[in-house]
Amino acid sequence: MVLNSSEKTYCYLSFTYSVLATTTLATIQTRDSGYDVVIMMDSNVTQNMFNSMKKYAESLVNKFSIDDKEYRVGLMRYGSSNNKEWDLNRYDNKNDVLT
Repeated sequence: MVLNSSEKTYCYLSFTYSVLATTTLATIQTRDSGYDVVIMMDSNVTQNMFNSMKKYAESLVNKFSIDDKEYRVGLMRYGSSNNKEWDLNRYDNKNDVLT
């Protein structure tokens, strides 16, 4: 889902089972340009399904221009509890996001 505001464009993705769903969250400091993408993954699934969601998220991240700071990527895991794995400012290059 892409949300437009007068200050920024937000994109939040949520993976639940094999269905792509959308959700919204509050975000951190705004920027003048670029995209913030928060990937949310359901952890209450089988290991096989979680690996499939992870593989899809990796293929998605591979399409982003993270090294030039056009995109910032965050990751949250949800299920029986919610965990912020990393926020939008943690990684500034694609290699770190993917490892």
